[in-house]
Amino acid sequence: MSNECSPEFFTTRQAAHYLAVHPNTIRNLMLRGELHAERIGARIIRLRKADVRALLTPYRGGEYGIWASNSSNHGSDSGAVL
Repeated sequence: MSNECSPEFFTTRQAAHYLAVHPNTIRNLMLRGELHAERIGARIIRLRKADVRALLTPYRGGEYGIWASNSSNHGSDSGAVL
């Protein structure tokens, strides 16, 4: 079986590799409803690449920079300060 996937979809493992997280993190996001998954049969799960990319949040600033909010207004300075 090939490790290749459709250009539009990720496997759970591919999504985890893309985001540099453990596959269990992807599964937890799916369980919490934060990441939509498509099931094909009993065991095959596919994730839309656009949905996986949407998890990424822009970061601005240095060591204690500001996370941009996920709202449409990315120009504001709202968000959590680390």
